[in-house]
Amino acid sequence: MEFSRIIYKKHPDNTKEKKGLHTLWITPLRALSKEILLATERVSKDLELDYKIALRTGDTSAGDRQKQRKNPPQALITTPESVHLLMASKGYKEFFKSLEFVIVE
Repeated sequence: MEFSRIIYKKHPDNTKEKKGLHTLWITPLRALSKEILLATERVSKDLELDYKIALRTGDTSAGDRQKQRKNPPQALITTPESVHLLMASKGYKEFFKSLEFVIVE
């Protein structure tokens, strides 16, 4: 674990200037998405990473969705339906432009 934290912190791409969605985690079940969020937040905290993780499902409030569009997290855990809505929305190319990883369950 220590090695992973060092690599992340030393990697030149992991600067605070780099903003935007880095990882998209798609899970078919809303209940599972909450568990994944808690687990990834725990790992991020244990590794002392400055990594913002958010959840977006059909239950996400309009206000939270708007905040995510204006200031995207580095990791977004979501459902296929929510990804579909994101991709159908205006400005979706800008939202996904810094995406590097997609995890599909």
